[in-house]
Amino acid sequence: MRAPRPDAQRRTVDPAPTTRTVRRARGMMTPASTARHATPMPQTIKEASPMTESQPADDASDGPLTPGGAELSGVVRRPFTPRALVWNGEAFVDDVRAIEPALDILAADSWRSSHGAAAHFDLHCLRFEAGVARWALDAGLPIPSAREWASMRRAMIAAILTAHHDTHRDAGLETGQDLFPRIGWEMIGGHAGPVFVLRIRACPPMRDDTTLLWTGLTDPRLHPTVKGPDIERLGKLRGVAASRGCDDAILADPNRTVLEASTGSLVWWYEGKIVLPAHRERVLPGVTETMVARRAASLGMQVVRANARTDDWGSGQGVWFLNSVQGISPVTRVVIGSRAMHLAPFVATAEWRHWWGSQFRPYSPSL
Repeated sequence: MRAPRPDAQRRTVDPAPTTRTVRRARGMMTPASTARHATPMPQTIKEASPMTESQPADDASDGPLTPGGAELSGVVRRPFTPRALVWNGEAFVDDVRAIEPALDILAADSWRSSHGAAAHFDLHCLRFEAGVARWALDAGLPIPSAREWASMRRAMIAAILTAHHDTHRDAGLETGQDLFPRIGWEMIGGHAGPVFVLRIRACPPMRDDTTLLWTGLTDPRLHPTVKGPDIERLGKLRGVAASRGCDDAILADPNRTVLEASTGSLVWWYEGKIVLPAHRERVLPGVTETMVARRAASLGMQVVRANARTDDWGSGQGVWFLNSVQGISPVTRVVIGSRAMHLAPFVATAEWRHWWGSQFRPYSPSL
């Protein structure tokens, strides 16, 4: 079965989508142990030292991850075995057909899960459900009801918490490793239509900072406002960045205006204002970007949208890479051809990183 694609130019990520022309595509913290009710925080987060200068598919690569052991207090944990579970209408269950990579990903969302908690799980669910609804309308498929979505969220939480419990048991430690769940509406072998697949992987470690590559290529995405359909294209771009010793690649429009990175949002600080990309129709609405913008506004800071090129960053106060795996990561180096531009982190980066870590809450199916 071939799945229709949503309109690449649609500007909104509203939970209430409208009908469009159908297009076809080829198939394809404080440790939890410190207090029973303490707010869980990512176990791997490192608070950067305060600096004296200058500051959205939203995570590390959504492609296959190679699980690796982690060392804590001299104990080496066993690698976490990735899980692929399929929704059967009542629960997420093992399905050998989901072990292989998806033929196509229509919608997806992923995040860091730490000690059985996540930062704004509700926003991830809303974005995913909106993406599914847009696809379903185009394909003439039924959209899950509010009751069905709530049931799926409860089952998703149960599966993730079970995985966390297993990491604790397998590690022989009080706190297990962070996980990287991804919920997707996917085309997989053996199924006539799209199915909901929950993939649980080991989470990539936190970075102290981020280095970016300017490839000179125009943004290759066909559906920039929907997380999922372009994961494979973005993975290839990120691979190019890795080959140049960078963490991620910059996505830009034909005018060289910065849009975001292949796996995260890019925002910059300028004259005390936090600047978000102006082209909303070409940018994935990032969960972490939303969190940061809301906090900045609540603190009385100006939040503006404006076009920027990498050369503009040098006159600002810092650039941040934002996603739900790395949280807030200061961009310290941008590789452009044979030269590298070095950037000083925004002066309050350490405090903002600590704040992001404090946003992790126990899972709840309520939105």
